[in-house]
Formats: sequence, structure tokens, C-alpha cells
Amino acid sequence: MEGRKKKFYLAHSSLSRKEVREWQLGIEKDLPIEFINPFYDLDREETALLKKVDEGEMTREEYIDSLVPNEVVERDCEAIKQADGLLAIFDDNPTYGTIMEVMGGWINTDNPVYLIVTNGHHKNPWLRHFSNHIFTSKQDFIEHICVSGQ
Repeated sequence: MEGRKKKFYLAHSSLSRKEVREWQLGIEKDLPIEFINPFYDLDREETALLKKVDEGEMTREEYIDSLVPNEVVERDCEAIKQADGLLAIFDDNPTYGTIMEVMGGWINTDNPVYLIVTNGHHKNPWLRHFSNHIFTSKQDFIEHICVSGQ
């Protein structure tokens, strides 16, 4: 892995996407890490649809109804397989997709699965079982990556 950035699939709630994106871009500038953010970095119409939601031209329900499940899931699963690992962020926003992405990363790859759990559920047995490491802050994840080089 020397000489190239580690690439992590970045799973998170669509409701947290703006905050996560801002954090992602800052980290990518400062550390040898690259993220695949499914809401911004994969070639799909979803990014354009989310912009319509943000601008009030479409409701969140209309956005969800417009997605083609097989296309979204297959594209995300392929991106998870191509990454060096998966980082999932669980905050106060509900997210069913993130849970499924964690399972997909754990079951379908031999890559590490890291979780940042800031909603107080970091001791959940399911999260502990299906991850290599759980962090309770983004800073803890950054420090781990910098120290361990994983």
C-alpha cells in the first residue's frame, strides 16, 4: 500500500451527507486517505436528485421513490468491493442503507470495516460483531489511521 492513498467506502445517512462531505474533503486534503462517498463520488443521477431535494424542488420521499433499488445497491456493492476498507458513520440520523453497507462490506470482502458511532450505541453487539473497530468520534478514527497506517 506504500505510495498510494488508502481508499475507504464512506457509508452514512443521506440526512448527514453535507456534514460528512465537508469532513471527508478536509480529511482527504490532510491525510493519505481517499473516500468513495456514494452520494457524491459514484456516477449516478442520485447526486443531481439530491441537489433538487436540497433546493426544495423535490421532497425526500420523491427522491427515494425515484431511485432504482437494483442500480443503487449493485453500484454501491461494487464500490465496497473495490475499496481497501469501509468506514460507516452512525450519528443521530436514521439510516437503513448504512447498516446494509456494513453487512455487505463484512460478508463480501476481507477488508476492514470501521465504524464511527456518535449516537451512544457503540456497544451494540451487532455493531461490535460486524466491525473491526468502533470509534466514538471522527478524531479517534483519524488518530487510529495515522498511528496504525491501516
